[in-house]
Amino acid sequence: MVIGARKTLFATLIGTLVLTGCGNSDRPNKAQTNQKQGKVLPFKVCSLINNDAFQDNLSMIDIDAKVQGGQSNDWAATAIAIAKHLGALGISTDVKVTLSRSDLRDLEQQTQNGFKWLSQVYYAIDPKHSIGMGNSNDKQWLISYATDKSVATLQDIHIANDYENFIEKNYDEEKIDKIIKAKYKLKNDWRLPMSNMVSNTSNPDDYAIDESRQKDALSNLDDLAKANTHTEQKFDCAF
Repeated sequence: MVIGARKTLFATLIGTLVLTGCGNSDRPNKAQTNQKQGKVLPFKVCSLINNDAFQDNLSMIDIDAKVQGGQSNDWAATAIAIAKHLGALGISTDVKVTLSRSDLRDLEQQTQNGFKWLSQVYYAIDPKHSIGMGNSNDKQWLISYATDKSVATLQDIHIANDYENFIEKNYDEEKIDKIIKAKYKLKNDWRLPMSNMVSNTSNPDDYAIDESRQKDALSNLDDLAKANTHTEQKFDCAF
């Protein structure tokens, strides 16, 4: 393992990629034939708030949801479709959607956000009148997403948790390296697992989105968004 990975782990797991927009950005304005095909997956809302407590009549719908299964294109497509639908309601200046995996079960509470998230979308309906969180007030969209190969395995999560536990016990990194390598039978050049989300784009038209099977689920968001002002509401989102 490369010594000094601790700072990298912390920076990645708190979603630095999502907030700064740094990473492997896709080119905007792709030709129609180059669009990625993604379908809106069945999703369950975990929390939602329509927060209008900002100055200058700014407001943000902030929603967390979970999906089961799917692939990279589907995760991004689902988050984009939710953001577009909520933005079209005309009750907020900004929308933020965070889409998470649903397979962690007993590991849920121990897992860092960087390993939970599959896609995160910031949508400024009018970039000139926007909160600017995540898109620096100069872009309408920031779409961050995991690839099919970047999603952490359950072993990856266990390794990251063990690493953090040893750091808290003030073990030096050479000792941690030996313990983890032996426990998980890793090669000498093993690396600390990083965040799921390794790519981003500022163009939702990169995706051809099929929402035909989830139109009712999207419509059901209307009343939730209009009702949950100021106070975040939490829901059972277990699959």
